[in-house]
Amino acid sequence: MVLHYNPTISKVAVRLDSLEISILYNGTLHNKVELFYTDEDVLEEKLSFELTENKFVSIQFQATDKSARLYMYGLESLSDEKLEVDEDGEVYLSPSVNPVDLYAKDYYPLIPGKYLAKVISTGFTYFLPFCVHSKQVTEDQLEIMKKDLEEVVTGLAIDFVKKVYSAADNSMRALPPQLLRQFMTIKKHYPSVMAALSDIYKKANYRIRKDYRWTKENHASQIDQVTVRTLQTRSFHEGQLLTPFSAIDYDLPENRWVKFIIRNVLTLLDQFVDSLEIYKNNLVQDIEKLGQYKSIQESTRREIIEKELVLTYLEEYSQLVHRMRIGFQMIVHAPWYQEITNKAFTHVPHNLLSDSRYRALYQLHRHLKEEEIDIFIDSSLTYQWKRTDKLYEMWGFIHILKLFIHMGFQPKSGWFYNRSAQDNSLLIPHLPSGEQVIMIRDDMRIHYVYDGVLPLASNQTNIDNLPLYMGKHNRPDTRVDFYKKDVYVGSLIIDFKYRPMNNFWRSSLQNSMARPREMEQLIAYKRDSNSKFLYGEEKGRNFREMHSPRPVREVWAMYAEAREDWKNHLFLSDDKLRIISMNPGQNHTEVNEHLGIIINFMDNILDHL
Repeated sequence: MVLHYNPTISKVAVRLDSLEISILYNGTLHNKVELFYTDEDVLEEKLSFELTENKFVSIQFQATDKSARLYMYGLESLSDEKLEVDEDGEVYLSPSVNPVDLYAKDYYPLIPGKYLAKVISTGFTYFLPFCVHSKQVTEDQLEIMKKDLEEVVTGLAIDFVKKVYSAADNSMRALPPQLLRQFMTIKKHYPSVMAALSDIYKKANYRIRKDYRWTKENHASQIDQVTVRTLQTRSFHEGQLLTPFSAIDYDLPENRWVKFIIRNVLTLLDQFVDSLEIYKNNLVQDIEKLGQYKSIQESTRREIIEKELVLTYLEEYSQLVHRMRIGFQMIVHAPWYQEITNKAFTHVPHNLLSDSRYRALYQLHRHLKEEEIDIFIDSSLTYQWKRTDKLYEMWGFIHILKLFIHMGFQPKSGWFYNRSAQDNSLLIPHLPSGEQVIMIRDDMRIHYVYDGVLPLASNQTNIDNLPLYMGKHNRPDTRVDFYKKDVYVGSLIIDFKYRPMNNFWRSSLQNSMARPREMEQLIAYKRDSNSKFLYGEEKGRNFREMHSPRPVREVWAMYAEAREDWKNHLFLSDDKLRIISMNPGQNHTEVNEHLGIIINFMDNILDHL
């Protein structure tokens, strides 16, 4: 082992002959890791290696020390005999001449971001900063997607709360959803606050004040002017005197602040418990749905593993919150606590800032109230962005929603437009499958549906929410049902594809029996669509022969493509299928124009019946 100095690297990097890590793309050597850092705080240094999402990549880890261990993001959901679990339940890779696939066909994709791998060998720990790049969008476009999602609902772009060995989360400014941020704040302050509360429990601030009580004359040891004055009035206390005594008074401003802060913290922890339960229930439902397709793709199996791991972590958080609640409730049982009143605060008392015990609680309170605060997340609690394909799908849904609003449609109900479902109360805000936003413009109404499942038969449809039924391809990413004067006049179906166009559409196979599943799906959305409500047929009208025989007016496949020369636009008139590239931060005039044409057609169709 020799020290390797490079003037462009500010931290000491080590060249190790005893360790060899190779990155392979499609089985071919891409690069070897040369930089092993001895300091954990190296994320701003030169990267040890780089990966790209959704590209077939393997890692080969070899070492002369056969007990060496490699820890890195992505290993936890792999299944390989070279992977083992340590005494803390963390997955690591043992040395071997055989590479391990980090991403292969149908695998659960790596998520773009900065991460930190570590190697433990011969009693030493070495750190390897690495990153995962996005493939179909640029880094700037990825940030635009995240920002757009966060602007709609704070935290929407965040996915699992999970354990990922990633110092990136420790070194970057974290802006999770409000409740999660507050919980992180409580967790950060918990040790110092508990030490302060333990001392306050036994030695809370107090003052000695003079008070009065009725005492038998022969037991009165002290009298003052008040005692004498009460003697001159008729008293109902015959044979007794109102005598002074020294009382301990705990009802001080700083103790009122303690009571106020504790009540707020306990309320937040209760909300966090409720949110954990909602999140866990959603995960259980997701796992049950995915379980129906468990045997189809490796990516599904890995996604189930990911979600099951998160369930385990959430249970750990639940236990942590339970212990924290017990700790904070301790002060409620202090002998003096019930004497504290709930008087309104007029100022921050001096003792709240000068006494280190009270100051610890006030700092917690102040940080909980701040909208944004630097939070450095320890390895036991972190979060990550959603998979990029999911980000693109959600971003596309919200982007089209914004276009409708820009064209004069006013959201009336659904998702966060329902006041009773404010996402700030959730641990991780989500856009649930089947969510429907209803928007109105004049006498036109649209039902904008995310990832909704359509019935397979007409007897399962209804005019209000499910006017369509289809064949086996019955779950488009987005569906827009149009109503004119409460008459259903058709639908627009949109799928968002985070992949190159030639991965889901090949014109040479359009009229071939060898069409891939993705092409069949897009074609089937129109060909297999049907409705018994189209143009008011349920009321005895029959205009289907004069107009479109199918309720789906058009099908759009919107795909991400960062390379300008690879972008293409197709319109297949027979199947009314439109394929359009749509990347964040770019001009979307074409999308806007086509959407306007669809809206105009739906708005005027009844005039021609």
